[in-house]
Parts: sequence; structure tokens; C-alpha cells
Amino acid sequence: MKKREKSPCQVEFSEEIVELVNDGFQQQRHTYQLQNRGPGSVRVRAAIGADSDPVFVLLSGSEEKYVAPGLKLSVVLQYSPKGDDEACHHRGSLEVFVNSSLSLTIPSSAVPRSPRLHLSEEVVDVGCLVTENQIHTTSFSLSNLGTREGTFFIDTSPLPGWISLQPTTGHLLPLQSTRIQMEILCKEEIEFSYALRISTSAPPTAVDTAASNTGGEGEEAARSLLLTVCGRLESRALRVLDPLSLSSLPSLSFPPTYYDTTTSRFCLWQSNTRECYTFLGSESEQFNISGVV
Repeated sequence: MKKREKSPCQVEFSEEIVELVNDGFQQQRHTYQLQNRGPGSVRVRAAIGADSDPVFVLLSGSEEKYVAPGLKLSVVLQYSPKGDDEACHHRGSLEVFVNSSLSLTIPSSAVPRSPRLHLSEEVVDVGCLVTENQIHTTSFSLSNLGTREGTFFIDTSPLPGWISLQPTTGHLLPLQSTRIQMEILCKEEIEFSYALRISTSAPPTAVDTAASNTGGEGEEAARSLLLTVCGRLESRALRVLDPLSLSSLPSLSFPPTYYDTTTSRFCLWQSNTRECYTFLGSESEQFNISGVV
């Protein structure tokens, strides 16, 4: 999408891409800067690309001027959408000529007003939870960073019955956010990962309605995001760890020792829950204690 070629004289444009909003009727003027970062003066001018829609016009910057090192040349772009094409994309380019040679091509576009979803996190990892019929709750934020209101929908069909979300649908104004609550009922041991699709749609425009009535297809306003929900459910348990490496110890062995002497080894007990434990250490099939006397 970006077509930027640096010239030897290092003339830079203030934006990598010119992106405007098409609201269907409002004329817009935007000022950008061309700066000469080279060691000598150069002749600079800007022009609208030949493949650009006629809604883009240059009001300033099209006349060639000398620009000294470090100085800037203002470029004023006017965008004039039509009253009947609110749902249209307009595309073009802004060309920068340095010493009569094409130096930069900056893509330009005007996109329809539409909702745009944003998630506070793309992956909700709940980590390791303990299966004690307890309910674990967490949340994430869903925002509309677009320029138009819209309704969001969360497809929960991939989720099992023990994971629930609220709300799964709602209305968001531009720059508005909402918190989505998630509840997990910890009942069985399982490692899980589910992908949820969150989509949004905007109220139909007059252009959408006209296209529908004539059998045509308007620009699609709906966008979607993917959210991954993952984690692990485990039974309540204690683990025995090596105190130095913190690796799991399946058994505890003592080196050969002498009768009537004391040999000791240390180990760590780790719980996978925050609750307090009362435990009794003894020889068992799960953890063997052995040695030679």
C-alpha cells in the first residue's frame, strides 16, 4: 500500500498515507508539509496523480518553488465528496516532484464513515484454574474507534456450556467502549482454546438501500475481529519441587549413609490454588522416599 521512494535530496512528506473520511457531503481541506532535509536548495512541487478520483484537488503546493535546506513547503489538499456517494471509497495519490523528477508517491483515500471494532486484548488467557466447582470471572474491553455508530455481535457458538459471556450484543457510538464479562465454571480437567468472532454492522445508508432495491451490492460496512479464549483447568493438587531448579520431583532419593546418623534433603511443596492446605507427608505410591543404610 505504501509506495515511498527516498530521493537523494531527502524531501519528506509529513504523512505516509493520506486517509480521509467520506461523510457524503462535507468538503474538507487538509494541510500537509514537504520538508527539505538535504544539504542544498531544491525545486519542489506537488500534483494529484493521474489515476485519482476527481474529488481530490490541490489548492496549494502545485506551483514549483525553491525550498532551502530544513525549510518546508505547505501542500493544501481539498476533498469534495458528492451528496449521493456516502458509501463509496475514493482513491488517489499525491505525487511530489523534486527538480522536475518524481520523488514521492503518497497514496490517498477517502473511506466511508463506519464503525471499527477494537479489542483491549486479542487473547484472553485465564491461565491455570482449579476445578472445585468455583466460578472464575474476567473481562475485556470492546471499543468502537470508527466514525459511525454500530451494533456488535459476539458469536458464542464455539463455546461450551461452562463458559458464558455477557453481553453478546450491543450498540456502540463512535469512541465508546463497553466491558464484556466472562464466567468460567471450573468443573472438569481440560485444556481449552476457543476462537470467537466479533462483528459489527452499521445502520444502512441511503446508498445501501438504493443498491438493495436495484439488486446491486453496496459497500459492506460490517467488520469483524477474532478473540481467542484459552486456559487450563486442573484438579486441586500439591507438587513437590527441587529447591534449586524448581523442577518437579517424582521421588526423593538419599545417598548411602551410616547407621545412627542423620541425612537430610530439602524439597518444596507447591499448591496450584491460593487456598490454605493441611497435609500429611508419608510414603505413598505417588511420591516415593528411598535410601540405603
